[in-house]
Amino acid sequence: MTLDDTIGYMISRVARKIHYAVDGMFKEYGITVEQWVALKTIAEYEPLCQKALAERIEKNQNTVKALVTHLENKGCIDRTPDPSDMRHMILRTTEKGRDCVERLSALDEHANLDFLGALSADEQEELRRMLRKIEAKL
Repeated sequence: MTLDDTIGYMISRVARKIHYAVDGMFKEYGITVEQWVALKTIAEYEPLCQKALAERIEKNQNTVKALVTHLENKGCIDRTPDPSDMRHMILRTTEKGRDCVERLSALDEHANLDFLGALSADEQEELRRMLRKIEAKL
């Protein structure tokens, strides 16, 4: 089996190509894919503590701190101390952040449809099912 035939390498290569394409689409909005994932996750699960965000997006605390700082500086989120535990920060989207999520969600959905356009609806669902199954085993 060649490297090109290994599932891990194939998934990595496809993920990298999708990442670059979406990053290019988001560039005009001044947001990276990593920042988008953090913002979208905060919007979906708010209020969310910074530690929970790190766990959800599977990034280390330092990376998440940088992402959160950037999103806060852009005015997309608010970060406030958790009244029950001042060591934790609670993250919430701002109106600007919610507007950004709405605009970028449409772009992201369009990109998703484009990437999956080579597959039938049944194949798309089968791909999702298989990827979830692989992820659950890891």
